[in-house]
Amino acid sequence: MTHAHIFGKISDMQERSGCLQNRLYVLRRTDGNQNDWAISTIRAAEQAISSEPGFIGIALRGSAAKGYAGPYSDVDLLILFDLDPTADQDKVIQFRKDALSRIERPIVDVRFWNAGLTSGIYPESGNLFRLVTGTRVNGYRATLVDKLRDLSPDERNRKVSSMADFLAKDDVNGYGMIRARIPSAPSMEETEVNRTALWTRRIEGFLVV
Repeated sequence: MTHAHIFGKISDMQERSGCLQNRLYVLRRTDGNQNDWAISTIRAAEQAISSEPGFIGIALRGSAAKGYAGPYSDVDLLILFDLDPTADQDKVIQFRKDALSRIERPIVDVRFWNAGLTSGIYPESGNLFRLVTGTRVNGYRATLVDKLRDLSPDERNRKVSSMADFLAKDDVNGYGMIRARIPSAPSMEETEVNRTALWTRRIEGFLVV
């Protein structure tokens, strides 16, 4: 699914100050050039761990995903996987160890989200609506979409709002860094509101039959 508001190519710093307001992803550094390092890092990470049992995909987070990465910024990755922690906690621990050992560090910051933790719909379920590498995420996303469609309109709206809020709050984490690099950037409060709207629009786009 393609949405015009997902990607942006912003080169002018004045325009860039509003990038978080109207684009979910801006794969550019603060100098306006494409962030080839982030792109190559996420590709290398997927190649390194895609054969791991339970692996779903990798999403880009942080400054590298939102257009305010500087020349020395790290690359924030979110690894999505599916392992039942109640059945075999050792497998979950081993998955994390193997993934961390195969991904280049310390310039890469890695977090994990286990889709196997719950079969319900929680704010963290919004991770499935991020841009995720590969195609394995499609099945998980489709299952979540079906669950949302089965809800009453009011309950569905509440669930969508909770996921969008979760994603937007993650986006503005460390917002002081954004203001330091882009002084003309809007306030954190304004940015969070706008990014909540962007994520809501993206999630609702998947619910359209």
